Amino acid sequence: MICIVASTNRAGSRSTIVARAYESVFASLGAESSFLSLEDLTGVMVDAVMSGNREGSGFDALQATVDAADAFLFVIPEYNGSFPGMLKVLVDLLRYPDSFQGKVAALVGISSGTQGSALAMGHFADILNYCGAHTLALRPRLIRIGDAIEGEQLVDEEYLSFVKMQADQLVAFQRAG
Repeated sequence: MICIVASTNRAGSRSTIVARAYESVFASLGAESSFLSLEDLTGVMVDAVMSGNREGSGFDALQATVDAADAFLFVIPEYNGSFPGMLKVLVDLLRYPDSFQGKVAALVGISSGTQGSALAMGHFADILNYCGAHTLALRPRLIRIGDAIEGEQLVDEEYLSFVKMQADQLVAFQRAG
């Protein structure tokens, strides 16, 4: 199972649009996937788990989604030269080390500018590696993402080819592991 993570809690994000493009490609490859949006990680949930009241907080459903995955695809938007803080909050709330230990992960960066979230992916890859995950070398940087989206669809053919290439590699990496 590949867990696709839209790595921001902003409603209506471009991360979700890109994540849904991956979901479609994984389906075409016959790979089972689940979808985790950080929009589902509420402040109430965070407060409950941080204060030791995990049970009944609703966080168990997110933990179960992560537990069921043996691979991850993180769509990481660039926020101030790094990744969204809510993504780090998610990692900090998940059980350690078994949430990511021995699992594989792929990263794709998106940005409105020209960096394509390169620094953010580097920062997050370091965290995943610390948590015991194995990260895929191919990390597409989708720059000027707004120009690549029409409505609710990723339409840029070059970006879609990178999505397909990375999805193929992640599925092969996952099956080999």
